[in-house]
Amino acid sequence: MKPSLSTALLLAAIVVSIPQHAFALVGFYWAQSVDGTVVDAETKLPIAGATVLAHWAAVEGVPEGSSLIGQIAVVEARTDESGRFHLVGWGPRFSGRPWGKFREDAPGIFVFSPSYKYWRGSNELGANDLIAPWTSLKSDWNQKTIELQRFYGNAFRYAEHLQPLGEKIQDLIRYEPRAPCIWKQMPLMLGALERQWKEFQQQKAWAFHSPVGELIANQASYEKKGCGSVDAFLGQLDK
Repeated sequence: MKPSLSTALLLAAIVVSIPQHAFALVGFYWAQSVDGTVVDAETKLPIAGATVLAHWAAVEGVPEGSSLIGQIAVVEARTDESGRFHLVGWGPRFSGRPWGKFREDAPGIFVFSPSYKYWRGSNELGANDLIAPWTSLKSDWNQKTIELQRFYGNAFRYAEHLQPLGEKIQDLIRYEPRAPCIWKQMPLMLGALERQWKEFQQQKAWAFHSPVGELIANQASYEKKGCGSVDAFLGQLDK
């Protein structure tokens, strides 16, 4: 039912009466798309099929003592034959709480391709550290080339190298009471790491633990929270 004219006029009067600075406290943000290229650090040739994941985490508090609110967005892509990738922009989105903000190093970006060292990057922190609301978020890595270094070593050493990446992706899944189903936004990275884990299992390189294990161990809880079937999601990872 449409509001009456008197109701509409009352709402308009309320909005007009709110001080302008009050709107600045409400944490709404946009993120611009990110385009780049992934190449081999030695040959400079493009790497096709690399997985690229970006995440934007909101915080609250002052720069010297900010605390994590949660991941507001996770976007991923896979590089094409020319090594190019495109991470779509998003917004407007609420930062989780009225005074929630983003640090200037957002987004964090991870790149993974089998037989290469994983890559991690972010924006440089400035003097202000936190970004004011109603800002369009940018990545310093937009239109840049990311060079991956080949890993030279045995399977066990490679598993050790990748373990921090697996732990970080697992953290994105585990510590999200605000968005418990956020793992559904990262099928490419979860699928790539799960396939690598299976390869390590065949080689008896036990040092790497797939973050998919977090989903399996807590699938009943995720389903109760309305995330849907974990088994159905995992069944799509190899497709």
